[in-house]
Amino acid sequence: MTNQVPSSATLHVNPEHGGLRAVIVFSLIISAILGFAFIRQILGIINDGFPDYTVIVSCFGGLFISLITIWVVERILKRTWHSGQKIELDEKGITLVNRVENDLPLKWNGDISGRHWTFGMAGYNRVARENRLPKNWLCLASMIQDGDKRLVVYTYLSPDKREDFLNGTAGNLAYHTIDPKEVFESSMRLRVGPTFYPAIPASILTGPNGRYWLAEKRRWEHGLELSIEDYEMFVTFVSHYLTEQEIKE
Repeated sequence: MTNQVPSSATLHVNPEHGGLRAVIVFSLIISAILGFAFIRQILGIINDGFPDYTVIVSCFGGLFISLITIWVVERILKRTWHSGQKIELDEKGITLVNRVENDLPLKWNGDISGRHWTFGMAGYNRVARENRLPKNWLCLASMIQDGDKRLVVYTYLSPDKREDFLNGTAGNLAYHTIDPKEVFESSMRLRVGPTFYPAIPASILTGPNGRYWLAEKRRWEHGLELSIEDYEMFVTFVSHYLTEQEIKE
């Protein structure tokens, strides 16, 4: 990751928003059906009829076609169809631009501070999108506060990108590690039932990691997901415009 800070940048929030996921599921179903029909028809023409193995081959072929299709569709849509929320970064500060709510501005020269934390996603009952990611991935999160205004952003990092990322601009930030197993129950009853964000015990909130768990709770409630590339740009601006004391707290 480069340490050079551009004059401004636009980051798109929640790259896997609900509308995009719905289109991907719909594309998966339709492409599987069309792929099945196409391969079955081709086999019928080649063999001058439909041999016994036609259905099985068509099913596997249709599944393969559907997977290729959604891979292409997802890559195209993520680049062109955004959630409508975005974060504007420049030399003045950070602005969360909303579609229906008021924008949220945070100024570098204001009463601003940063908090950064991370955790691994193994060993606890994961919730929401985290449940669909590999267990060896890492979550990185940041909360920027300007007075009573807070902005929480986060991303997910694969193991092959972890070292390069943490050795880059993120290495200037004090990432504090928290352990979800402290808060999430891992009983068999919860593993076979629905997942949910738990209440954080008072003993943890008043403990040494309390302020980070409060920030994590805000991530559950109001956090904005960024792609790893956009999150890299976000922390590049943060590490550039916040002083060493503000970064390290």
